[in-house]
Amino acid sequence: MIIGVDKGHTVQNGGVCGACGLLKESVENRPVGDKVIQKLRALGHTVIDCSCNSASNVDEQLAAIVKKANAQKLDLFLSLHLNAGGGTGAEIYTTNTSGAKEEAKRLIETYCKRTGFRNRGHKYAELYVIRHTVAPAMLLEMAFVDTEADFKKWNDLGAELIANAIVEGITGQVVQEKPVESKPQIKEEGKLLEQCKKHVLNYNDKGTYVFLSLIHI
Repeated sequence: MIIGVDKGHTVQNGGVCGACGLLKESVENRPVGDKVIQKLRALGHTVIDCSCNSASNVDEQLAAIVKKANAQKLDLFLSLHLNAGGGTGAEIYTTNTSGAKEEAKRLIETYCKRTGFRNRGHKYAELYVIRHTVAPAMLLEMAFVDTEADFKKWNDLGAELIANAIVEGITGQVVQEKPVESKPQIKEEGKLLEQCKKHVLNYNDKGTYVFLSLIHI
């Protein structure tokens, strides 16, 4: 697929910042959006970054996003945002005439199932970027910036897991977690530790240990 991804508002201090609360939308959106783009490309999809990093006003910023999206044929367009207003959970928007209704339903269901955020559902609205983008378009509100529960869940999950949920919701492809790299073991280290265990004394009840020397003088 050819997918356009917009990371929401400008960067922090870029002129058109997003919602602010316990989380700052313009700060949090970027790492998630970057990882979504990277993961989609790793799965073989073509991704166009439609984000606008700086603008003097909202109209300029929105027009720049749409211009990037409409500069080529896209199979799907996704705009990533964080919500505000004291609610909890995630929701997704399309226009009432959008060609992305099924994609939106699948994305919000997968996203909430994978992240544990409350599913606020698929809603209809004539938001600028989804109304003026030629491709089937949707806008995902990933969580609330001003609710303690969402703030905690967002930080507990981290950008990696949130991006995985979004990518799976878009493509249906499960993103495999990177295996945790184990430290390389020094040759003979295992044997040395076993020997140490045989020569350890419990010094006191506070957990202090003393090793007897293994070196024969």
